Amino acid sequence: MEYAVQPVEAAAGELRDPNVAPRNAGYGKAFCRAAFDSLHVAIGGSAKPCCEFKGEIGSLKETSLEELWHSESLKDLRAKMLRGERDAGCRKCYDAEDAGGVSLRDRYNAGDKLNGDFDEQTNLADPVLRTLDIRFSNLCNLSCRTCGPDASTKWYADAKRLNWWKLDTHALNETFTSKSAALEALGPALETIEGIYFAGGEPLLHEGHYAVLQDLIDRGRTDVRLNYNSNLTELRLGKLNVLPFWSKFRSISIGASIDGHQRQGELIREGLSWDKFAANVATLRQQCPHADIYFAITVSIFNILSLPLLCQHLRAIDPAGSAQFRFNLLLEPDHYNIQLLPGYMKADAARRLASFAEEFALQAQIRPVIDYMMFEDRSDQIERFRSNTLRLDEVRNQNTAKIIPELAPLLRESPPRKLKRLAKWRLRALAQALSR
Repeated sequence: MEYAVQPVEAAAGELRDPNVAPRNAGYGKAFCRAAFDSLHVAIGGSAKPCCEFKGEIGSLKETSLEELWHSESLKDLRAKMLRGERDAGCRKCYDAEDAGGVSLRDRYNAGDKLNGDFDEQTNLADPVLRTLDIRFSNLCNLSCRTCGPDASTKWYADAKRLNWWKLDTHALNETFTSKSAALEALGPALETIEGIYFAGGEPLLHEGHYAVLQDLIDRGRTDVRLNYNSNLTELRLGKLNVLPFWSKFRSISIGASIDGHQRQGELIREGLSWDKFAANVATLRQQCPHADIYFAITVSIFNILSLPLLCQHLRAIDPAGSAQFRFNLLLEPDHYNIQLLPGYMKADAARRLASFAEEFALQAQIRPVIDYMMFEDRSDQIERFRSNTLRLDEVRNQNTAKIIPELAPLLRESPPRKLKRLAKWRLRALAQALSR
């Protein structure tokens, strides 16, 4: 079957993020390349087109990659996209785009995470699996405030105290039972795949990651493009050093996850050492010079007001690399979304961001962040942000208002709520006194 392709050209002079495709270009308002040449294997083994997709098409623990790729549910999703119909599973991307933000769909359609040019004749009529997105487990050495126990084992102890999640009996959730099981499940794809995206958890801490790299080397497949999202806090796992592995591959792209500088970064990403992170970036530049490194920043309420300062610090620790940035909007949970800021704080953030973007020539990347922030008022989530942040501060013996002073106004209890709380306390004390 052939499909007519009519790409949409950008308006003259239009600013465009180089990592984002022209919106709706070529294949319509619902199309996403992820469904046509990529497969995401989530923590625990569920399979889906990408990590943002709500739902699953099956499980790698029960079905082979080949069967998942040719499953009826994935065929139906592709057909719906080609008809221009939005699928409910893709809601997060469509919502971000409708609000003026940049979505994962935008990045996939631009070729980000995927590899090579997209051949519409081949990939639409007979989709070929070209890229794997693999999560071996939720094993991680950080417990970021915007994360949780599903994606980080380090979160488990705090999660039990907070009682915010329904927890499994064990902190660790493995996708494969062993290294050999992982290679058996992935082996057929490793013969033909063009690229692999590793994330976690923290991929550099999982032995399955190193087993796959060694298997690719043994197969002579060092042409496979390696893409990562890593916190870059560790470059070794026991005796295994990732740098000698990477030196054998032709193409490596590393998204170094970092959400704040110095003490702010260490609060947002509990367990992080800023100094060690900076040292590892320098080590990578020196010992793996062919690797493409960019800073992957999750934009949330915790860093939106200090984003320019973070980027300045990142440029200072990586002067040789000219500090490339990737701004990923946090969409969930709602109470950490930048849309919850009150109007006066949004205006302040927008001014800071616009000035910073002009100074560092990042207008095309920052403009969608501002547009998304301004699109909707979610100030009804401020109280939940306040209560959750103060509760986690208590559990971790931290002080967010002191370390991120820009957020202090949101962490103060409002007078009406304080009076209501005091009234409840007095009534409770009175009832206890009368019952004696």
